[in-house]
Amino acid sequence: MKRLIVWTLFMFGVLHLFGGEKNVSIINGKFENKLYEGMEITLYYCPGYYAVSEPALRGQSFTTKVKNGKFAFHLANTPDEFYIQLTYGDIRMVEQLPWHTINLGIFLLEKNSDIELGLADNHCEIHGRKADLFACQYNMRSLVFVKKHPKYNKDSYYLRLKEQKEYGDSVLKAQLNVLDSFRGKVSDRAYKILQYDYKADNEIKLLKALSVQSNSKWTQRNKETIKFYTDYFLYGVYDTDFSDEKFFSRSHAYFLYLKYLTDLGIVMKAVDGQLRPTFGQIYTYITDKFDDNKVLGRLLATLFIDYHRRGGATTWHYDDALQRIKGEEDAEIILLLKQHLTKGKPATFTLLDTAGKEVTEKRFKGKVVVLDFWFTGCTACIHLNKEMDKVYHYYEHNEDVVFINVCVDKNRVQWLKSVKSGLYTHKNSIPLYTEGRGKDHQLIKSLDVFAFPTLVILDQRGNILSSNPPMPQTGESQKKLFDLIDLAIENGDEQ
Repeated sequence: MKRLIVWTLFMFGVLHLFGGEKNVSIINGKFENKLYEGMEITLYYCPGYYAVSEPALRGQSFTTKVKNGKFAFHLANTPDEFYIQLTYGDIRMVEQLPWHTINLGIFLLEKNSDIELGLADNHCEIHGRKADLFACQYNMRSLVFVKKHPKYNKDSYYLRLKEQKEYGDSVLKAQLNVLDSFRGKVSDRAYKILQYDYKADNEIKLLKALSVQSNSKWTQRNKETIKFYTDYFLYGVYDTDFSDEKFFSRSHAYFLYLKYLTDLGIVMKAVDGQLRPTFGQIYTYITDKFDDNKVLGRLLATLFIDYHRRGGATTWHYDDALQRIKGEEDAEIILLLKQHLTKGKPATFTLLDTAGKEVTEKRFKGKVVVLDFWFTGCTACIHLNKEMDKVYHYYEHNEDVVFINVCVDKNRVQWLKSVKSGLYTHKNSIPLYTEGRGKDHQLIKSLDVFAFPTLVILDQRGNILSSNPPMPQTGESQKKLFDLIDLAIENGDEQ
C-alpha cells in the first residue's frame, strides 16, 4: 500500500512538473566562450515532413538568450521522430566567434531525448539520454568541415564536376562509416532515415551545381554540364518505392523531385533553349509519371513548396492536386500553401526607418509597392538582392513604383549594420524595420510570410496583388516580374 502511495505521488509530481505533457524532449547547451553571453539562440522544430527545409510552414520556432553561458529548450508532445535546427549568431557581424558544427545543422531526434551540449570553441561534448543519435549526426556533419576541398580543374567544367562528385562521394563514404559505427547505439529506424538523408544530401549538392545559363559565354560550359548530367544522372535508376523511412526523410523526396526537375530542364534546354521548366510543365511531368499516390503526393507537396516563392502555381493547380492525393500530411501542406494566396487583401503596416521614425502604408498610396522580406545571415536573401539589381535599375526613374526592404531582425544595431553593408538592400530601396518584433510583427503575420526571402507586391490601392510573384532568377522569370509590375501600374493609371 505504501509503495502504491509513493508511486502515485511520484507520478503526480512528474505530471505537475510538465503540465501533463507527454514525450518531453530537452536540449540544454552551455558555451565556454563568454562572448556568447546574451546572444539569441533559435530552435526550429518540425514534427512532420521537413520538405526543402521550410520548418516555418507547419513547424514552430523558439527563441531564448544565453544566460550565464547556458540555454535550454523544452519540446512537449513530440512524435516518435522529428527534426530540429539550431541557429545563433551571425558570422559576418561577429567574426571573432568560432563556427560550431551544430549551428544551422538539421538534426534528427527521437521522443523523450534529453541532450546536453558542451560547446567549446573547437569541439562539442554531447551527453544525456538518447545523446548517441545527436552525437552520430554531429560527427557526420563535422566531416564536411574537416575534409579539405580539392583544387578543382579550371580548364574543363566536365572534369571539375567529376572531381566535385568524387569529393562528395568520399565525404559521404566517411559519413556512412561514422553512421555504421553507431549501429546498435541508435534505433534501426533512425539509422535508415539518416542513410537516406545523407545519401540524398550528397546528390542534391551536385545537382545544384549543374546550372545551365543563357549567356553566350557559357556555351561550352553548358555543353559540358549537359554531358556530365547525361553520363551520371539522366539514365540513373532511382528507387521510388517509398518505405516509411524514405517517406519521413527530410531529403529523399526533395532529391527525387530535383532530379526529375533537372531531367526536364536539361531536355528542354537541348530541344528549344528554354532554361527552366514552368510550374505547369513540371506539374504535368510529375502527375503523368507517377501512379503511386504516396510518391505522387510527396513529390507534389515538395513541388508546391519549392515554387511557392517563385510563383507559377494557380488556384487550379492547388485544387487539382488536392483532388488527386490521398495522403493527409501532403494534402495539409498544399492546403496551407493555397491559403497563403492572399490576392486582394489590404496590407496595413507601421514600420520604422533607419532614423527611428514610423512609416505606414499610407505614405505609398497611389504607388505599386514591392516588399522584400529578409533577415541578417540569410544567404538566399543576399542572392535575391543581387538578382533584384536589374529590377531596381529598370524602375529607377519610375515614380509609380517603390521598393521596400523589410527586415525581421530583432536586434536594431545588427539591422543597421546589415543595411550599411549593402548585402541585403539596394540604394534604390527603402530599408524598414519590424521594431524588433521579428516574425511576430503584425505585417509578417497578416501576409503569412513564413520563409525568407519573400517578395510581396501591393497594388496602388494598397491591396495585395501577389504574395508569390516570380523571382528574377532567369531572364524569363525577370520578364514575368516586369510584366506583373507594369500591369499593376497600367491598371492603377486607368482608375
